[in-house]
Amino acid sequence: MKIRTIIYILAFLALSSCTEKIDLELNDGFIRLVVEAELTNEAKAHEVRLSTTASYFSNEPVPMVSGASVLLSDGDDEILLTEKSPGIYVTPNDYQGVPGRNYSLRIELKEAIANETIYTAESFLNTVTESDSIWVEDHPDWGKGFYEVHWYAMEPPSTDFYMFRLFQNNVLLTDSLKEWSAFDDRFVNGNYLNGLGVVYLDRELGYSIKPGDSLTLMACGITKDFRIYLDFMRRQLNNQNPLFGGPPTNVFGNINGGALGYFAAYSTSYVSTVYSIRKTN
Repeated sequence: MKIRTIIYILAFLALSSCTEKIDLELNDGFIRLVVEAELTNEAKAHEVRLSTTASYFSNEPVPMVSGASVLLSDGDDEILLTEKSPGIYVTPNDYQGVPGRNYSLRIELKEAIANETIYTAESFLNTVTESDSIWVEDHPDWGKGFYEVHWYAMEPPSTDFYMFRLFQNNVLLTDSLKEWSAFDDRFVNGNYLNGLGVVYLDRELGYSIKPGDSLTLMACGITKDFRIYLDFMRRQLNNQNPLFGGPPTNVFGNINGGALGYFAAYSTSYVSTVYSIRKTN
C-alpha cells in the first residue's frame, strides 16, 4: 500500500512540474475586406456593408471601409450606391431586384486591402413560392421549451433552396445568422407543405411568445451556393465537439479578390398570424 501511495505522489509531482506558461504570438497584420450584401425583390434601400477583419483580442467595433465606389448591375442597367454612413452603401429607396436575373457587384476601394482594390461578386435572384399560412406550436416538453413555426405552402417541382426569418410584432426576432434556418426541397419537392417545421426557437435562449403577438414568417428563395455558405457559417458560429470538430476557420463566400463575406440575391414571401395557444392531440 505504501509503495502504491509513493508512486501516486511521484506521478503527481512529475505532472505538475511539466506546466509552463506559453505566450502565443498571433499575426494581427493580415487584414481582409469583409463584404455583407443582400438584394431582394422588395422595393427598398438595399445595403452593402464594407468592413475589415480585426485582431482576435480587439474589443473595439470592426473598422468600416469608407470612400469606396460600389456598383450594382443586372447586365443592362448599372447604379452607383450612396454611402449613407461610414462603410454603409445603399441603393435608392425604390430599388428592387427582378427574379430570374443575374446581378453583379463591383467594389473599388480608395485604398488597397491585402494588395487588392477591386472586388467583384455575382448572384442569381431566384423566385420563391408564395406562403399560404403559418401557425406556431409550443413544445414545453422539448428541453426547457421550444416554439416551432409550421409553414403551409405549395412547393414547386423545381429544385429549390430556402432561408427563413421570423418577425415578432414587426421586429426581426431571428436577427443573428446562426438563428436563420435554411434547407433544400429534396424530401418535399413538388408536394404541398402541410405544416412543415421551418423555425425553432429555444426558450432557454430568451425567446418568449405571448398570446396576441403578431408573428410574420419571411420565406426566401436562395441559391444552392448561399445555402452551403449559411450551413458552413453556422457550424463555425455554434459550439463544435472538441474531439471531432475541426478548428474555426475563415469562411469564404462568393467575393472575388480574397475578401470574406457574401453577396446574396433572393426573392421573399411573407405570411403572418396572431399567436394563440393551440392544443394538439
